[in-house]
Amino acid sequence: MPSSIKSEVNKDPPHCLLTSSNNSSTMSTAHPIQQLNEVIKKADKAEPPGRAKDLLKPIQDNIKVREQHHADCLKEKDSQVLALKLELAIANLNAKEYNEDIIAIKGELRGAKRDVRRLENQTRSHREMLLGLETEKTAWMKENCGKIAELEDVAKKLEAARADLQIMVTTLNTTIQEQKIDLFDLKAKGIAQRGEIHFLKKDIERLKDKVELNRTATEWLAQNGPSLKDDFFSLRNEVAGLKAKGSEMARLMIKGAREWEKTHDGVGQVVINSETRDSKEDSTSTGQTGRAWSAKRRSGSMADDDNSETQSRPEDSAPEKRRRIARSPSLMDTNLKATQAGIPKKQQSEVQNSHSSINPGEKNILLTREPRSL
Repeated sequence: MPSSIKSEVNKDPPHCLLTSSNNSSTMSTAHPIQQLNEVIKKADKAEPPGRAKDLLKPIQDNIKVREQHHADCLKEKDSQVLALKLELAIANLNAKEYNEDIIAIKGELRGAKRDVRRLENQTRSHREMLLGLETEKTAWMKENCGKIAELEDVAKKLEAARADLQIMVTTLNTTIQEQKIDLFDLKAKGIAQRGEIHFLKKDIERLKDKVELNRTATEWLAQNGPSLKDDFFSLRNEVAGLKAKGSEMARLMIKGAREWEKTHDGVGQVVINSETRDSKEDSTSTGQTGRAWSAKRRSGSMADDDNSETQSRPEDSAPEKRRRIARSPSLMDTNLKATQAGIPKKQQSEVQNSHSSINPGEKNILLTREPRSL
């Protein structure tokens, strides 16, 4: 018999079992089973015989009620246990989902850290490249004082590119830190992170594209900038030399014309006035002077100068060949346009100004000058 039923049986009033005070006093201290046994024994001795049924009926009814109550309690407990098991299963499923989300977030965070390390390595390589360029700058400053301004301009551009790259790296680090904070907050709150991580990947790809473009521009500037500047300044120096030679030859021709006028009086008059002649006569006389000087050079009077220049000149390199081709009259304008296509706007304006500063006589000298052999 269950303990709850036993306690209920023990709580029943004694007048339901026996009517005499002696029996009730002895049964109040006995166990419920013993009480039931005593009731059965006394019921057997009681008269008339139907008295036993009357004595046992209240007890049997009480037992049935207690058993029904106990069965109802067991059913209720079973239903509560099933409900708790269901809640436990749901909690386990939620825990598994949260663990899967956390594992996915950790994997994506590791990928982001890997991208950050790769960008840091690229930044380190850019810094090493900048250090190498600074070393080259120092060497060029020692060797060629005339190129200090050019190297300073290149260094400023590289410094600006490095500053832009540093700003982008700082922005990227800030963005990554913010994304980490958001990831931890969302992990604590149990919110899905896939959308924000997708946007973070897009930002990283966009920044990588910008870094790649900046690196390509820096490499192009480092490779093509010095050679283009060398070509430009060499052409400008040659134009200045041609100006000096043209003015010297014009002075010699004026001097020869005056001497010829003094020695040949009456034959003709040669009037040369450099201040009053117009542009057409200037170009014609200077062109004739240039052609005479070119013919004289071809005839051999200036062969020694050419030989000394050829001996002193080192082996032709690719930039020197381009400059000699640019001196040719038929290719000068074409090479000027092709050179301006790869020169910045500021240098293009300098080339155009130097080209337009040549007067017509000097242009004729350039046209009559024999191009060097390639």
